[in-house]
Amino acid sequence: MSTSTVEKQIGSYLSLLSPSQKETVLSVVKTIVMAQQEYDNIWEDKSFAKEMESRTASYENGTAKLLHFEDMKEAAILNYRRKTGNKK
Repeated sequence: MSTSTVEKQIGSYLSLLSPSQKETVLSVVKTIVMAQQEYDNIWEDKSFAKEMESRTASYENGTAKLLHFEDMKEAAILNYRRKTGNKK
């Protein structure tokens, strides 16, 4: 789909939204643009690249601590409950 077609479709849909819905769309668009700007050149960040190299090396040589998703999820929930005092 061409850029002009996409822009026309966005414009036609925006005209159908309420002001509060337009604010929500604007928030989403801002978030996407800010994330893109922030991470556009992430591999040029020397500390990030060094951390990724270190993690890759530990994974490849077998020293990385690997967790199953369910274990990680349970630990995150438990940690959240401890911090907030939420017992649910």
